[in-house]
Amino acid sequence: MTLTTIDNDVEKNNRRLGGQIRDLRKSKGVTQTQLAQATGRSIGYISQLERGLSSVSIPVLKKISDELGVNISWFFHTDDALSDQENNFVVRKDNRRQLSFSDGEIKEELLSKKMNGAFIMILTTLAPGAKTDDQSRERVGDESGYIRQGQAEFYIEGEPLTLLEGDTFSVGKDDQFQIANVTDEPLEIIWVLPSSY
Repeated sequence: MTLTTIDNDVEKNNRRLGGQIRDLRKSKGVTQTQLAQATGRSIGYISQLERGLSSVSIPVLKKISDELGVNISWFFHTDDALSDQENNFVVRKDNRRQLSFSDGEIKEELLSKKMNGAFIMILTTLAPGAKTDDQSRERVGDESGYIRQGQAEFYIEGEPLTLLEGDTFSVGKDDQFQIANVTDEPLEIIWVLPSSY
């Protein structure tokens, strides 16, 4: 996966997701002002989001889904061409729902089919030089990560640890940590999270 591929995927998915948010908002009779107030974001941000010009984090998408009266999984579509079994139980590589934040430097793909089980899995890709922040995800329980590709600098309680491909880590709800990609290649992490995050 190249950085150009990541950028193209991010733009495409921002447009798709923004259009879904706009269409659902209008169908529910909710104004951009109301949605901005519910999410704690500006009207300009909501406008850019709906036009696919801004990306959205999962916590903000959760606030949007709450305001629009749908489960967050509504934004993670099904494919009518697939069988019921596949639609209900399988996520194909090319059909993953994607979100991004930090100006496209970090991309998240939902690996789980359902958002209402005990846990969900997410694939996070950090572009070279990208770094997570403590606010990128509102944690409600323990989380575990698996370094699928690349090398990570894992800062836990301010101390850096180098994690290599195949390494795993776990953090609690209240643990303060950051992950940085200090290499020239994309970093991929598979997360296992509580579904209520």
